[in-house]
Amino acid sequence: MRRWSSGAAPGIVCIVVAMLALSLQDSLIKWLGATYALHQIVLTRSLIAAAVTLVVLAAIGRLALLRTRRWSLHLTRGLLLVASNSFFFLGLIAMPIAEAVAMFFVVPLFITLLSALVLGEPVGPRRLFAVLVGFAGVVIVVRPGSGLFGYTALLPVGAAATYAVMQILTRRLGATDSAAAMA
Repeated sequence: MRRWSSGAAPGIVCIVVAMLALSLQDSLIKWLGATYALHQIVLTRSLIAAAVTLVVLAAIGRLALLRTRRWSLHLTRGLLLVASNSFFFLGLIAMPIAEAVAMFFVVPLFITLLSALVLGEPVGPRRLFAVLVGFAGVVIVVRPGSGLFGYTALLPVGAAATYAVMQILTRRLGATDSAAAMA
């Protein structure tokens, strides 16, 4: 039996805290969506993320990591993130959180397909079969013929698609730019 190294503990704690923060964010967006306009929610979330990133980089003296020569790709990536957040937040507001999040989980499926089509990465038959099973799972969650299946069900799927395209672009940018510049 493999033992956890002591170096794994901080990473595990970070993942657990991040998942709690994302769950809290989803609940807050659903709650705030009844009172505030979508653009206000997206802008506020983006400003908070930018502020935290800048504060952390300034605190560790690494603001120089923000330099890039590929502004157009960063702008495209940022617009994809705004589109993804907008679709997902609208989905959270319009439908039950559990279903919206479950439908957003098609992201890895989209990324797998796009990595083969755009990046030319090998995707074998087992992975393609897993992607098909995953999409079938989303269809089960959406329950065609139920009240959940409709235009609102396309919101988290649209969020997943735009997020997947953003991640493919992130992979390309990651070869030349820092993670801080992408954040």
